[in-house]
Amino acid sequence: MEGVNCVDAAVYTSGKGKVQQDGARKFLEEVGVTTLGERQLIEALLKSSYSDMNRPLKQGPYLVDMRRFMKLADEDAAAVPLLSSFPLFMGTDNKWHKPGDIFLDTPFLDTGIADYLTLAGEPTKLVALAGFYESPRIDTLKLACFAERLGCVSKLSVTKTTCEENPQWSYLASAAGERYTSPIDQDYLIKGIQKLAAQKSVRLAKLVWDTVSTLPGTAHPYDYATNQNPLRATYRKNERGGARFADSQLVHQLRSAAWVPQEGGEFVRPAEARAELLPHGFTFDAGWPWIKAIQFGMSVVLESVKAQTETAAVVERQRKQQEAAKALGFEDAETARRLAEIPIDQQKLIYAEWERRESVALPEHEPANPGRRSERVFSHALNSPERKTEERTRSVSVGREEIKLAADQYLQQQYTNADAEQICQICKDVLPFKLDDGTYFFETVELLPEIERRHPQNYLCLCPNHAAMFRHANNSRDTLRELISSQSSNEAPVVLANKEHSIYFTKTHLNDMRAILGLLR
Repeated sequence: MEGVNCVDAAVYTSGKGKVQQDGARKFLEEVGVTTLGERQLIEALLKSSYSDMNRPLKQGPYLVDMRRFMKLADEDAAAVPLLSSFPLFMGTDNKWHKPGDIFLDTPFLDTGIADYLTLAGEPTKLVALAGFYESPRIDTLKLACFAERLGCVSKLSVTKTTCEENPQWSYLASAAGERYTSPIDQDYLIKGIQKLAAQKSVRLAKLVWDTVSTLPGTAHPYDYATNQNPLRATYRKNERGGARFADSQLVHQLRSAAWVPQEGGEFVRPAEARAELLPHGFTFDAGWPWIKAIQFGMSVVLESVKAQTETAAVVERQRKQQEAAKALGFEDAETARRLAEIPIDQQKLIYAEWERRESVALPEHEPANPGRRSERVFSHALNSPERKTEERTRSVSVGREEIKLAADQYLQQQYTNADAEQICQICKDVLPFKLDDGTYFFETVELLPEIERRHPQNYLCLCPNHAAMFRHANNSRDTLRELISSQSSNEAPVVLANKEHSIYFTKTHLNDMRAILGLLR
């Protein structure tokens, strides 16, 4: 074959004996002669047909050769550097290029490189892969993967730089030693990442994500001794003084920029991101060194820890309050809290009333001879008089019932609050019960019976208990008229059953009574 130098087999198969034959073979191997195989044939083909940058494209034979190249790369990884050194690919400029001068994007691989190059706006030697590679005569995806293996650009370029611009430079620069006998000054960054992040583009964010995920040591634990990890800056003056390490500029770039997309269109800094909100295609592993280095989700974790701590503190506080409340005899802390809201003077009244009721002794009477007493009661019951009725003439106050009916309506209107609750004027509390028709039961009690004319306003709305006290145990009866005439506040003091009380008047009711009393002067 043209371009392939061959050694006649007789050189190492003839001779006086096997020792001589083996010696001949060993010599040939030591000077670089190898057995003829596919790799050697392809190397010869590359040298003879693919060295010329200006060769014409013969698409049929070229695609046949490409399939051979792809098969060799799959079967012999050591052949990849050989293939990478030849201009195997045609770009959209209709020129042949080595793999390192070609970039891959749609329709071959959805990388986002084209968007990045457009954004950068700087001259570049990179050229897109020509469109004819979409030909159905070759597996486009396999071709794209093959091109990527050979060095066609599908990721961002990570630049190796010095440490002076590292945010932790003061720490790195303090490495021990004075003489720079074996210095190391090594850092990493991606140029233009802030400009890229400002685009809020999922494709560009995916480009960054895929780039960092495939860098050496970023997706798997790495060996610090190699001094080649893009997540780490290394600075050393001499071997004796030792090196200092810090997060690389790349790590600081990725931490500070709001480049991570979340479902809903939001872009956030890595610390604020949630893995479950990453768009489809963003492969995630919390154990990856680069994910830890950029502090992915750290703020979310801290917020969660803070929330859990605050919740635990609230639960503990409530537990202590419950224990304290029970120790004081309350059912729970809420009951104690509600009781504490009652004014002190009212608490004293409630407690006094409770003590009074607790001290009231219920009467107990038990017959000495139950049987004899039952006989006597039964005998008396047999001789008890029958119920009889007879008509008798009696005096009736003319118009009194009509006035009381008007008074009922007046008092209902005056002493029903915004919550539709009717109150007793002396209790200042809701009336104790309702009738079957849903209205409150109250006593319509005449305030000043000595007034000659009847007026609906001259009545009070009272509960049964205070109505009885007002009628039958009113120690202020003789002073009420004068008191109401001069009263300026809503409550008029009275003494009922030898205890101080007060009657509550609405301003309307009090004003009406003054007008009536003024008429009588």
